Amino acid sequence: MYKKSLKITKIDDPTTGKLSFGLENGNFQQSTGFDLLTDQIIIRLFTKKGSNAFQEDVGSGLYDLLGRGYNPTKIDLIKSEFINIFSDVENQIKTEQLTEDLLPTEILSSIEIKKIEYNQATTSWEILVLVSTEAGLTKEITLG
Repeated sequence: MYKKSLKITKIDDPTTGKLSFGLENGNFQQSTGFDLLTDQIIIRLFTKKGSNAFQEDVGSGLYDLLGRGYNPTKIDLIKSEFINIFSDVENQIKTEQLTEDLLPTEILSSIEIKKIEYNQATTSWEILVLVSTEAGLTKEITLG
C-alpha cells in the first residue's frame, strides 16, 4: 500500500484563512497512473467549487469548511460535512472517468474514510482516507 500525506505548511493570513499546503516529503513530480488519480483527488479537495468558470461543478467545499471557526458542540455536524465533501469528489471523478479510456489501475473504485478526528488540544483535524482502484490498488491519503 502506498501512502501520501498532505500537511498545512503555514497559515499565510489568519484573518482570511489563506493556507499553504505541501506534500509531507516535499517531493513534487509529474504523476502518472495511480499517483495521478490520488493527485486529482487532492487537487479537487483543495479547489474551491465554482472557482473554475469552465468547470463550475469541479472542486469541493473543503476551504469553506476549514475557514469556519470550530464550535466543539458541532463536531459531529462538521464530520458529516467532511463525509459529504469526499463523497462529492468521488462522484465527480467517477463521472469524469466514464468518458475516458483508462486502465483498471487508474479507475477510481472508492474513497473510503477511515478516520476523522478533531484534536481539541491542537485544534486540528486528522482525516485518513483509503483510495481504491478497480484493479485493487489502494493508497492512504492523510490530511491533517
